[in-house]
Amino acid sequence: MRHKPFLLALASAAMLAAPQQAKTADDAPQASSETLLPRAIDAQYSGYLLGIKVLNASLDARLSGGEYESDALFETAGLVRWFKKAEIEAEVEGEMDRSYPKPKNYRHMNAAGSKDRTIEITFTGDDVISDVNPRFGSMGQPPATREERLEAVDALSAILQMALNANRHADRPCGYDARVFDGKQRYDLRMIYEGDYEAKLKGYKGPVTSCNVYYIPVSGFDPEDLPDEDMENTPLRVWFADTPSYGVSMPVRFELQLDFGKAVIEIRDLDIAMGDSLAGADALD
Repeated sequence: MRHKPFLLALASAAMLAAPQQAKTADDAPQASSETLLPRAIDAQYSGYLLGIKVLNASLDARLSGGEYESDALFETAGLVRWFKKAEIEAEVEGEMDRSYPKPKNYRHMNAAGSKDRTIEITFTGDDVISDVNPRFGSMGQPPATREERLEAVDALSAILQMALNANRHADRPCGYDARVFDGKQRYDLRMIYEGDYEAKLKGYKGPVTSCNVYYIPVSGFDPEDLPDEDMENTPLRVWFADTPSYGVSMPVRFELQLDFGKAVIEIRDLDIAMGDSLAGADALD
């Protein structure tokens, strides 16, 4: 299975248990119309493979007046960049339904030499339309149906959904599962609570909620893209900062055990703006 940058798609993990229905905003407990949400989020990450730096990433979001916009950047770093220069940019805009993002327009640009590709996804309400250039050789076997696309969000909105709902519901510390459509593939991200810990990271020191995230293919996959048995039983472990008073619990560490070692992405700098105040990493210690 080809691994995607797992901060953007959170798609490097696979399912553990028998399939179950992923819940969405319509299934979640009703929240007050005055649901606490941050005004702005700025997060910087570094990624390591076998202890060697291989990735820089950033994730920003702005929420105001019931609307949101977010963008992310991923680029190879360190020695890896000498051999393989790759960048992925993503951006999305949409509306907020309580603490759940509802995307309208998503754009994804993958610059990796001869494999440059742009994906644009439009969520019309009646359908979800993807415009891919250059086109995929296949839309999967079987391709995602209209109904499957309509129940999903883009990968960037899925990350924001997880961050805004972790630690929000007492009976669901990790929030609810996310349904994702990336322009071709339709998959679920299942959230399983793992435990609570104290983190001492460069960009965050404090309590975290640890969640195992399982990657569940639904449709739009070619046979060679499906996870093998090992990946089906290997979750992506994500630490969410336990900071519900800020209206968001940002992921501060991603950890995936691979056959040849461990891949890790950790927060390097985190700023959360609430109203007119800015809470930086020091304030979140």
